[in-house]
Amino acid sequence: MKNKQAFLLLLFSFSFLSLLLAQEVPKVIQFKRTDYNAGHQNWMSAQDCDGYLYVANTEGVLIYNGFTWQKVTLPQQQIPRAVYLGKDCKIYVGAYQTFGYIDIDDRSKPFYRPVADTLLQESTEQVWNIFGNKEEIVFQSFSRIYKYDYKNTIEIIPPGNVMLGRTIGET
Repeated sequence: MKNKQAFLLLLFSFSFLSLLLAQEVPKVIQFKRTDYNAGHQNWMSAQDCDGYLYVANTEGVLIYNGFTWQKVTLPQQQIPRAVYLGKDCKIYVGAYQTFGYIDIDDRSKPFYRPVADTLLQESTEQVWNIFGNKEEIVFQSFSRIYKYDYKNTIEIIPPGNVMLGRTIGET
């Protein structure tokens, strides 16, 4: 009886141990500021269609390809607050007095291309959120919404108190 109990306990132990070892646990990588050579505050992140990671950082938009980091600074050192992957596979960026996208025609020299640089120039607007659907992208500050149709047409939704917008009903 003791041998049977010991055998069952041993069998259970091996079964339990094999279950633990069979579980895949994703590796969590922690990056230090010295790894990406930028500011300590990261606001939002998005992944593009090629798998590159984009991070809205206090000092610019960081791009990570899995091996190295690049930093794209915005005009007048504006702080990017939001990044978003559009249907056209471009990463859109929202910041103080501007919104646009990261131009990656030459992956070795990405740069920020504004969509609405003059529209927000005299305002105190800061884009904190970006969302959208197949027809348009919405850049949101705390008092206005700017709808962009992917073709250079921007519609301004009148001032109001806007906190957090989201797209619903999209699949």
